[in-house]
Amino acid sequence: MKRNKKIKIIFLSIIILSGTALYTYFIYENIFKPNIKKNTIILIPSGSDFDDLLDTLNENNVVIDINSFIKTAEIKKYKNKIRSRKIRA
Repeated sequence: MKRNKKIKIIFLSIIILSGTALYTYFIYENIFKPNIKKNTIILIPSGSDFDDLLDTLNENNVVIDINSFIKTAEIKKYKNKIRSRKIRA
């Protein structure tokens, strides 16, 4: 009986650790993978918000995965830190 319980605990631990490792990898991949298509300069006008920035990026076809960009911006709290400037992408 004790042997069965140990096997179940070990098996459950392996599943939990594997799931955690996969989740961590996907988060890491979303934040640190290259997400820019081409070398260009983007001008963010004063008074722009995050939606304006997304529109500019989509119009210029700069970002590979816009959803990944949005999630990363949320994680890094960039959505509230938009300021006017010229960005080399």
